[in-house]
Amino acid sequence: MAIGAAAIGRPDVVKVARPWLERLVAATDETVHMSVLDVSGGIVYISKVESPRSIRVQTQIGQLSPAWCTATDAASSPSTPLPPSGSSPRRCWRAHPKTVTDPRRIRAVLKQISVAGYAVTRAENHPEMGGIAAPIRDHAGTVIAAVGVGVPDFRMTRELEEKCVPHVVEAAAGISFELGFRPDESRSSAVRA
Repeated sequence: MAIGAAAIGRPDVVKVARPWLERLVAATDETVHMSVLDVSGGIVYISKVESPRSIRVQTQIGQLSPAWCTATDAASSPSTPLPPSGSSPRRCWRAHPKTVTDPRRIRAVLKQISVAGYAVTRAENHPEMGGIAAPIRDHAGTVIAAVGVGVPDFRMTRELEEKCVPHVVEAAAGISFELGFRPDESRSSAVRA
């Protein structure tokens, strides 16, 4: 809980993100979360704006959720090292029959997320929920959190995904920019290192 608790204690990140979360709810009509990876291997929700809809994803600020099988965790994970091939990551236990736990498949998914810039999950943590999330980076380009929409499974269609992805990516990019992240500067400093 140390990382999650530390992030909750960083009101600057939460404060910077709040207008972006509100705009994301207005654009998608779905509940929006911001979360961080926790040392326990889970994610902790550090901010949220609820959907105006009566049927919506329910979570609590400070709630610890299983890692890997949520979109916000997957979006936070491309920079997280995975165990060697053939080993079974402790954090990738099966929360639901659709949870991806095979390390090779996880690596492939993380690579895809890294290229696409966002993650999509469908019924991997809970049979009635899905999500779309993108990473939030600090001034150094380090992924420090993720922002995403939580969607009841019956609304998690390809059309909704196509509608939400650009808004989620834009919110993550906007928050990252306000935290000092500049994609071109981050790449050039990595090349110099």
